[in-house]
Amino acid sequence: MNYIDKSLRAIEGRDINISFLKDHFDVNTLKFTIPLDKSAYREYAKDARYRDIWRRYLCEEQTYLCCYCMRRLTLERFSAEHIVPQSLRGEENRPEFQRYVTGPNAVPNIVAGVEYSDDTEARFYATDKDIESLAKMPHIIAHQNLLAACRGLRATAIEGCCCNNERGRDYLMPYMLIPDGHKQFKYDVNGIISISPKDNSWDKTLDILNGTTLQTIRYIWCKIAHNTKYEDRHFRYDVDELQRMNIFKTAFKKNNFLDIPTQYRAYAGKIVGRGNDYTWNLLVDYSWFLEYYRSH
Repeated sequence: MNYIDKSLRAIEGRDINISFLKDHFDVNTLKFTIPLDKSAYREYAKDARYRDIWRRYLCEEQTYLCCYCMRRLTLERFSAEHIVPQSLRGEENRPEFQRYVTGPNAVPNIVAGVEYSDDTEARFYATDKDIESLAKMPHIIAHQNLLAACRGLRATAIEGCCCNNERGRDYLMPYMLIPDGHKQFKYDVNGIISISPKDNSWDKTLDILNGTTLQTIRYIWCKIAHNTKYEDRHFRYDVDELQRMNIFKTAFKKNNFLDIPTQYRAYAGKIVGRGNDYTWNLLVDYSWFLEYYRSH
């Protein structure tokens, strides 16, 4: 896990938030034309004037890595994660919102830049210019409340996410937004991720991150990091079969590629006409772990 500095694109993100709110404000009724709930986020996510821009801002803040699993991101393979869940609405859910902005676990960027969407909607506006002076943005679209996550592990995955789907609207301590929070996460030599001290809010997410596929990928990267001198530049999607085999033989200390257990050598991709390159490409997507295991 990496620390995500939300200040890097905070100004640009706020500008887009304000533009969207003004686009959906009626200067005659002095009310928003859409409720600031999940439907507003759906509109925000599909608005072609802004969509790719704010998504790019999120990816740039995260150096194009998933906020949870560290997979390489593209704008096509993108899912927005709301730290404060987008489904929070109404007075009955206000205490849940308050968990993110008050007390010892409050994250400064969220405290400073995010408010309950109900409050944004209920405020009196004498003119649409008043929107420009808002100190905080509604949590449903606030840049400070959004992170970029990957969309799934399957080659054809379009819907859902491999990392943030299981959480639902449960409270989650956002360690990736705390400068030293990422240091509480460890990946061992078997590819298992853990958090110390234990935090029950991460139980569901850790179950996903410790799924067989992700654990296997991290295990392979640990082998590559500790047993080879290959650098990040050697791990491209178009690496030829011979070099892939050499990487795996060196990593697993085998003279014969076929002596490597099947579940691991499968990630070399298409070798001698067998398999397909999806597995190799997936492995390369997680090359962040090369440096992690080299430095730990």
